[in-house]
Amino acid sequence: MTDVLAQPLPESEDDMSARSSPEKFRNSADAVALDAINRELERMGVTPEQLTPEKRLQVIAALEAGGLFLLKGAVKSAAASLHCSPASVYRYITQIKNSDSGQI
Repeated sequence: MTDVLAQPLPESEDDMSARSSPEKFRNSADAVALDAINRELERMGVTPEQLTPEKRLQVIAALEAGGLFLLKGAVKSAAASLHCSPASVYRYITQIKNSDSGQI
């Protein structure tokens, strides 16, 4: 008699494709922030050096819409990654929030 529990289960195509593109789990807020920032820059097709103030505002608006700045330390990470100061990031966020409420 063979032990059914000792035999490996046959793999489905879903199992194999999931293994070829592993999910990313981050263990710190900083890593989550950096990943989100890099994804947005890649989506826009720009590097931090190519950012104009308008493009930087677009990046920060997308990150704000995604809730990134609810994470502790995300403003500091964004500032470093986007080559600006934390104060500038806060000003962009304020500008975004004011424009959403029609106060510009």
